[in-house]
Amino acid sequence: MSWINTLKICGRYNHTWKPIPLRGPYGISGLEMEVDGEKVSNYNYSSSYEIKEETLVPKLDGSYSLIILGENHIGLKEIPGSLINISWYEADADPLIVIEAWNKYIEIIPLDRIIKYLVLRDIISINIYNFITAMPSWDICLMLPLYAGLCRKIPGLNERLEIHHEISDEIRGILDSLENLLRSPPKGQRGYCCMDSRLENLLRAMHSLTDELALAYHINKLGYNIEFGGAGEPDFFINGISAENKSRTYHSRDQAEEKDLAYYPVTGIINNLKNEVKSSARAFKKSDIFFSNVSRVPSALDFYSMTESSRFERDGTQIPSSNLFYNFDLSLTLAIIKAHYRKEKTIIPYIKPFCSRPQILSLPVINWSI
Repeated sequence: MSWINTLKICGRYNHTWKPIPLRGPYGISGLEMEVDGEKVSNYNYSSSYEIKEETLVPKLDGSYSLIILGENHIGLKEIPGSLINISWYEADADPLIVIEAWNKYIEIIPLDRIIKYLVLRDIISINIYNFITAMPSWDICLMLPLYAGLCRKIPGLNERLEIHHEISDEIRGILDSLENLLRSPPKGQRGYCCMDSRLENLLRAMHSLTDELALAYHINKLGYNIEFGGAGEPDFFINGISAENKSRTYHSRDQAEEKDLAYYPVTGIINNLKNEVKSSARAFKKSDIFFSNVSRVPSALDFYSMTESSRFERDGTQIPSSNLFYNFDLSLTLAIIKAHYRKEKTIIPYIKPFCSRPQILSLPVINWSI
């Protein structure tokens, strides 16, 4: 069973983490992750599928609902034992914010139905591709309402989520096509591979919308005047300056297993990052600031892991000079100044890892002004 660990633990020597494979009648069917003895995630799909005559037979509920399991934990009622620690998204995250926004926007983005297909995606990955991730795919259905709730006071949010918004419309279109496919279930062990591209497109669209909200929340939290753009406009206006956000997303099975970064060339990581950001910046036309989210790009995760592993001595003492990232607030301030006074456009590549110290960090590997 191959796997990718998307959790990033800040501080190499003061945390211990333990992945625990969970088994069902047909082998590994989920994973539990602990950090310093605390559960970060748990999901087990053993009751959500069967294998009959070498054919995968999902046993999915029509819709799924959330349950609060503690100060920071939320699970799915329909998957016993499931939970995610949402403080790894935001340190001050409140489960009540997630529940409130879930209920408020359920008619616009049917998260209760979307979870069904993200559970199916994980089941296919485990049983057909022998691949498992540290976090379940449906965690995005907690992140989206979390950030929608946190952005509730930012002007233009409701329009951003309305039915005619292109990403929300794309999500509903993919969902309808998946439901049509499930009405005639495919046969054979690999029959569900025909749904693979649609499932990936659904996840990408969900991440794209969630990333916009997460970025807006952090910019607003830093004290900038931000509002969402309307139809045909840039994603945001920050202190009156137009801005776009683009997320680079890879299929999780395309990501290599974690490397021993002590033997991985830093120049190779940086060059890969340059290419990733430049390729996404080609669509940079209608805004003054272009945010490039590379949080799910393998080279960016390598760069972050390399940085974290170099920030501490073996006795746990932090090395202040080893931080290779830029301050996001400073990067944004400089970009606004350039746009306002010099009429220059700026690219800000950034990473927001799912980690024990959640924050947005901008990447310093190149002069991004264009």
